[in-house]
Amino acid sequence: MNNLYIEEQGKTIVMSSEEKNRVSRREFLKYAGLIAAGLAVGSVVGYEYGRAIAPKVKPVTVTKTVTKTTTVIKPPTVKPKKTLKILGFSGALGDPHIKVFDKFSKMKNVKIEYIRIGYDELAEKAVSLLQAKSSEFDIIFQDDGFLPRLEAKGWLAPLDELGLTRIPDIFPSCWDLGTWPTPEYMGPVPPGERDKEPHIYALPHAGGPGEFYGVRKDLLEEKGLSVPKTWDDALEIAKTFYDPKKPFYGWVCRGTKGDPIAFDSATFLFDYGMSHFFDEDWHPLFNTPEAIEGFEMFLKMAKYAPPGLPTYGCTEYALEFVHGRVASGMINPGDVVRDLEGPGSASAGKLVWMVPPAGPKARTGILGMFSMVINNFSKNKDLAFELIEYFISEEGQRVYALEGGGWPIRRSLWEKPEINKNPLFKPLYPALPEFLSMSPKPYPRTTEWLTIVDIYGGYLNAALIGKYTAKEALNKAAEEIVTHLKRVGYYKG
Repeated sequence: MNNLYIEEQGKTIVMSSEEKNRVSRREFLKYAGLIAAGLAVGSVVGYEYGRAIAPKVKPVTVTKTVTKTTTVIKPPTVKPKKTLKILGFSGALGDPHIKVFDKFSKMKNVKIEYIRIGYDELAEKAVSLLQAKSSEFDIIFQDDGFLPRLEAKGWLAPLDELGLTRIPDIFPSCWDLGTWPTPEYMGPVPPGERDKEPHIYALPHAGGPGEFYGVRKDLLEEKGLSVPKTWDDALEIAKTFYDPKKPFYGWVCRGTKGDPIAFDSATFLFDYGMSHFFDEDWHPLFNTPEAIEGFEMFLKMAKYAPPGLPTYGCTEYALEFVHGRVASGMINPGDVVRDLEGPGSASAGKLVWMVPPAGPKARTGILGMFSMVINNFSKNKDLAFELIEYFISEEGQRVYALEGGGWPIRRSLWEKPEINKNPLFKPLYPALPEFLSMSPKPYPRTTEWLTIVDIYGGYLNAALIGKYTAKEALNKAAEEIVTHLKRVGYYKG
């Protein structure tokens, strides 16, 4: 059994794999242990989630610490030929890979050092390493929203030039999200990038894979209600079950400013008629009348949520389902399924996990995944590529799913009972394959997304707390984002 060497606050603690914490996507990556330890199902090891916000459950006060976990996977007794260093995510996003890396290590007689850190730390460290043309890490994990700025700089190795081809069995949306420039249906790419020859730079495969809608089917049956087909239906369900005196709520999602509320509200804007966040010339479309109407519907749903919604990240909304205090909401299936369907959850076995309901103009999936990339400055690119090839092979995907607990990206595996009837994946079937097959739309593919989402998500949160109307918030966000894009040269003249 592998030991983990954890460096924390100047001390070194040796932990066995049984002693590691558990979690779940964009919110659990910094504050593990607080929710997942008793709820995880089938996780090899665990720690945190994604764009993390610590639980704000009084009287607990959480102080942020930066934790680095190093998993050293040792090959057989023969002296290893080479060492691969991998920089990845802590917790449930990075844990399922350990079994795959262990198999590859033994097959190739390679030593693998798998360093795992929190979401924000990983985003910052990846940029600093690549900016310095460092060869310290051969493979790096990243959230898809950060990929364009890495791809545009030439910091990532083109995987297709190393020999990778698009395997039909892998969902096309995974290939498209890992390509730069991305296909037209995913929206515009920055000036100076659109005429570049497309290459595959990343392998999106973990987390999300995007926003789903979840509803308690047992509660619907009690009231004689059907699974909602439209957002109007979903609004009626939220109203029906809202009873703050119990307390019990009809709706929940993430409302924290920045990425959480931006991601969880995006499907509404698309479903009410927004084609993309920006047009081809990078003028905002998220403040058009259609987009405003969509955000107004999001705010209507929020009236039936817990009062703390503007501060809710992934941990908080998951707890509402786990404690049986909510009937429906937006959920990231690959990130919180272990918690919502795990032992002790009041919602386990009672949820319908589905592609979100339709609006008057569309039914849109919002795509968001974590990826593996190869450092273009690595001295072991060929070996790193071999590892990625093994990871996406049928054997590698079986190990990743059945031994590691990560959902597979091969369509054929979802059709096998060993996957779709597995307790960990059964709640996600057939919705997850359906979602990835419908060409879901990702965040804007821009090198400036980190700044844009802070502005945009900040105004959305301000509307959620009542500071602005939907129209005021979106117009103010558009004005400020245009100013930023002018400053960085996105507009001609």
